[in-house]
Amino acid sequence: MAADIPNIEPYDAIAGDTWKWNKTLADYKPSESWVLTYSFRSKTGTGFNITASANSANDGWNIVAGKNSTVTYTAGEYDWAAYVAKSGER
Repeated sequence: MAADIPNIEPYDAIAGDTWKWNKTLADYKPSESWVLTYSFRSKTGTGFNITASANSANDGWNIVAGKNSTVTYTAGEYDWAAYVAKSGER
């Protein structure tokens, strides 16, 4: 049986594992050309971004960072922020 994919961001994530979660934002839908990005930054300023994929079934997003990507992330504490952008607007 497949595990349910959470609808909130994970509190902890392990480098080398696949990370998955879903997100819907009533005011910022992919069908309206919004793009959702998560930005992760460590205390040293290094980091990475994850851009969500549109989910047409619920007009939300699927966020997936595969194990081949996360294995390259440096372990440690990160601050993160999610933002939407469209046509130069953020």
